[in-house]
Amino acid sequence: MVREDELRRRDKWTLFGNEAEKVEVEVIRNQHVIRTRADRMALRQEAQGRAMVRKKFLEDLSLKPPDFPIPLRSHTVWEGMGVKLFKDGVPLNMFHHPWNYKLRQTFGLSVLEIRRCSVEDAGEYTAVAKSSLGEATTFATLVVNSYQGAEAGLECSWSPKALFDSTFRPSFVKEGDSLTLQCGFTSALLAFQQDVAWFRDGGHIHRAAAHVRGGQRAQRLCVRARWIIFGARGPWLPAGCPLQGCEPGLRLPHLEPPQCDIGEGKWVRCSETVQKLCCFPVMGLKDGTMYQFRVRAVNRAGAGRPSRPTDPILTSDPAEPGRTMVVKVDRGKEIIITKDQLEGQIRVPFPPTDVHAAEVTDTHVVLSWSEPDPLTPSHSVHPEEPKTSEEILGYYLYYCQTGTTDWTTVNNKPTTNTRFTVDGLSMNKEYVFRVKTVSRAGNSEYSEESQPLLVKAAIRVPTRPTGIALLNCTGTEMVIGWRAPANNGGDPVSGYFLDQVDSEVQVWHEVNVKAVKERTYKSSPLTWWASASPQSPARPSCCPYDLEFREVRENSLVLLWERPMYEGQSPVTGYVVEIIQEDEEEGWTALTQEPITDTFLQLRVTAVNNAGLGMPSLPSEPITAQSKPGMKEIEVGVDNDGFIYLAFESNTAGQFEWNKNYREAIDATRATLETKDNRSTLTFTDASEEDLGLYTVAISDCPQDSSSYNFTAEVIALISPWEIEVGEKGEVRFWLQTEPLTPSAELHLILNDKEISSAPGRKVNFDRPSGLLEILFDELTQADEGSYTAQLRDGRAKNQFTLVFVDEKFRQTLAQSRAKLADWKRKAGPYFLEFLTWKVTEDCELVFQCKVTNVSKDTVLKWFKDEVEMTKFEYDKQSGLSSFTVEQKEAGVYKAVLSDNRGQDVTTLELLNEEFEKLQQHLSRQCALSASPLRVECTAVGFKLYCSLKYYLSYLKPAWYFKEKRIDQQERTKVGSTMQKVWIEIFSPTENDKGKYTLEMFDGKETHTRTLDLSGQAFADAMLEYQRLKQVALAEKNRARVTKGLPDVVAIMEEKSLCLTCFAEGDPPPEMFWLKNDREIVTGGQYSISNEKMCTTLTINNVSVEDSGLYSVFVRNKFGSQTVNVTISVYKHGEKPRPDAVEL
Repeated sequence: MVREDELRRRDKWTLFGNEAEKVEVEVIRNQHVIRTRADRMALRQEAQGRAMVRKKFLEDLSLKPPDFPIPLRSHTVWEGMGVKLFKDGVPLNMFHHPWNYKLRQTFGLSVLEIRRCSVEDAGEYTAVAKSSLGEATTFATLVVNSYQGAEAGLECSWSPKALFDSTFRPSFVKEGDSLTLQCGFTSALLAFQQDVAWFRDGGHIHRAAAHVRGGQRAQRLCVRARWIIFGARGPWLPAGCPLQGCEPGLRLPHLEPPQCDIGEGKWVRCSETVQKLCCFPVMGLKDGTMYQFRVRAVNRAGAGRPSRPTDPILTSDPAEPGRTMVVKVDRGKEIIITKDQLEGQIRVPFPPTDVHAAEVTDTHVVLSWSEPDPLTPSHSVHPEEPKTSEEILGYYLYYCQTGTTDWTTVNNKPTTNTRFTVDGLSMNKEYVFRVKTVSRAGNSEYSEESQPLLVKAAIRVPTRPTGIALLNCTGTEMVIGWRAPANNGGDPVSGYFLDQVDSEVQVWHEVNVKAVKERTYKSSPLTWWASASPQSPARPSCCPYDLEFREVRENSLVLLWERPMYEGQSPVTGYVVEIIQEDEEEGWTALTQEPITDTFLQLRVTAVNNAGLGMPSLPSEPITAQSKPGMKEIEVGVDNDGFIYLAFESNTAGQFEWNKNYREAIDATRATLETKDNRSTLTFTDASEEDLGLYTVAISDCPQDSSSYNFTAEVIALISPWEIEVGEKGEVRFWLQTEPLTPSAELHLILNDKEISSAPGRKVNFDRPSGLLEILFDELTQADEGSYTAQLRDGRAKNQFTLVFVDEKFRQTLAQSRAKLADWKRKAGPYFLEFLTWKVTEDCELVFQCKVTNVSKDTVLKWFKDEVEMTKFEYDKQSGLSSFTVEQKEAGVYKAVLSDNRGQDVTTLELLNEEFEKLQQHLSRQCALSASPLRVECTAVGFKLYCSLKYYLSYLKPAWYFKEKRIDQQERTKVGSTMQKVWIEIFSPTENDKGKYTLEMFDGKETHTRTLDLSGQAFADAMLEYQRLKQVALAEKNRARVTKGLPDVVAIMEEKSLCLTCFAEGDPPPEMFWLKNDREIVTGGQYSISNEKMCTTLTINNVSVEDSGLYSVFVRNKFGSQTVNVTISVYKHGEKPRPDAVEL
């Protein structure tokens, strides 16, 4: 009873918590809805406000005249670059090349884009905006510089452009007179040379200050003489004008940079020889001195006039501010202290700091560092005895490869600069550097090592593509192909741009806006190729293309090419390869089987079909048939793990590219690639017939540096790899199988670097015809752990296979072997064929069962629970099945013992913790599945909804729901259960109790439900029955009844008085009557009857034998009646009363 109360109280709290959680969830949901509505309202108000501001802005904007918030600005670009100019109101038909211009207008922003500017695009651009309220104009100038200005002068011998025919002679004129200068040209000026400018001392002469006349052959300048012009035969360098801006006929091959000390006022020549570059390092300058510099140009005619001097430059150490410290004192005075003055005496300096690489190329590294800080003296320095300090004499540099300690000295003499170039480094190697300081006191300690630096190839601009050819041409499209650059500049080519030219205009224009990665391009439609004509389909009109050389050796090479893009009416049946010497133009010869004596060759390929020969490909690049020094072939072998590998070494810079049959990619699941330094290794993870074929490797930057290897079946093929098997008695077998071998095949079996063979406890079998190798262990031990390698050789074919039998793999096999050995020993006597298990039947019964075998007549089977023997179990000796049905499903340890004189076997089942929880789940599920549909039972107090089960567990945790709302423990409801029934009582039902009732039972994994729709006629019938039973109960409660009855038999001696009293109850109070032998007794004579407050008394005075008989008291009211009988026996004096009577 106490447990039921506790469960009821627990369920009540659970119901309360669930209801509270539902209320909390509902409150949170309502808060979220209210918050969402408030946020939407705020967003709506903000959007309306912004819309009003936008509307007002548009209204105000409509009243303003046009304006340019972003006006045009001037631009200076290089020829070939793209330019975007802001412009509006300019029609596109004003331009000569509309395909080169693009005009976009977006939200008041007008963009004019000029693709790949040329000199013709230079000029002034104007944008005009008009409206009904006014007009706005903005303009800008576009200046286009050309890369080819200086180069044109160097190619004057063949350039068709006009050049200067004569130079100015010395001229003298009086002040106030006119001076006329005239120059001629070698040919008529071209269209882009019409703008001829005159300069004086580098300044442009405007037409307002002089009169300029000229034609296609000569130009004349007439000025009033206010200055003197000296003519010279040498060239003249306009100040501030770059070399790229000079006329094509002006040649500036050499420069002389002189210098001038401002204090001395004398110009001194800096360079002993004439410099060809426009830069020159000036050495030997004095520290703290002001200098100016100027440059003169030199050619074969002599030196020209010097340029304008530079601004004064003060020579000083850029690191000087870091070595000085300024201390301000009174009255604006300053004290300057250097780091050298902080040292009390000359000592070995500290090591340099901040050693780093300022520049890294493919062959050298530029190192930079900071000079060391001064040493702080260990004793005080007295002002009266100042100590002098000496400067640092220089630095020594050292380097070594990362991971080594072999340091190499870079400079034999100390360098005074903190920047030094280290040459002679190897590419793709990592180096570390350190520096040591040298002073008069000795050498310092080494600085900290720099970060490891990888020397990479310097990236340069790639060379130009070559071999442009027409690969295919139809009536609507054309395919162009070309060769890759001979040198990619140290980085793979990322794409190509194509240009086209119109034969009439002779102006190049771009074909593709986006770079193409392939070396073929399809141009469609043919609107620009006027001379293109479709090929005839009767023959292979296209030629093979993309010729490549691989594996160039002294007596052989490999030539690769791509198939023609168009084959004609029949497919290509073959190719003809032709050869020619490099210096010949005709005389192509088809290759045959005969050897070729020439070593400097060119090749080409022609496709053949049924119609004949097609167009030959472009000739290949000239190739020299010779082996590169240090060239190696692909190496094949087997590594320590038994995997076949291919390896290739090359000192050429670039990436290793492995392929199969030159073109096919290698499946990453079949092989792994590893590259270290200058060696690349391709390892096959599981070599088989699928991996056979021709494997090639090439260097990305130098495809000729390549090699190939035909991977054939010279390697012993593996049919089945190493397998491990454990026998019934615990014996272990290792085996593998290869392809069939010859009788002369050799085997070397290695265990942990030691060759083994058959021994006690271990047997090695090798069947060569079948290729089967096996190792048998009678019993596995710790000494058998290790790596087993089978090395096989059969003629030239060889291979090795390794089994790594350590750690977890060894422990699992050892445990399995010992378990099977123990199981084999167990089965020597009677044993359990099926161990002890449990199951739950459909009748919700828990049954334990097991199965035994190999029994005899003396075999005994016993069952135990918690070491207490159980006798009520079933055992069928013929089938060996034994079972035990549990009445009380309790946790515990169950055990079955099978024994005889041959041995004993035990099976144990611990029904505890998780296992017992699992049992509860299964039992609960079976109980829930056995549940009957919900039924209603009417009582005098209400409805009783119940569900019958074969067995009930509290683990089911039943829950009742009304209209999908859980029913909590209330005054009007009561939940209960028995061993075979679950019910809920609803007291005093009303119309509100009409609806759908649901019972949910949870078995730990699934929820089982039973429903009852108590509405409509079902509810009406139930209410009618409830009212009837209620009235019956009320009538039964108020019915007249005797509460304190009379004894069954009363014995009394004659002549005595007998008094019988009886109590009754009822509502209304009942009527009470006394009867004798079913006849009413009334007061009179010896009988006296009195009735008081639900009590009636019958008194018989002077009883006699005639008064003996059956007396009855009868009570009644409107709800019912009751009769109680009593037998009165009167005996005479001297007689004994009846033994079953109550004597009065």
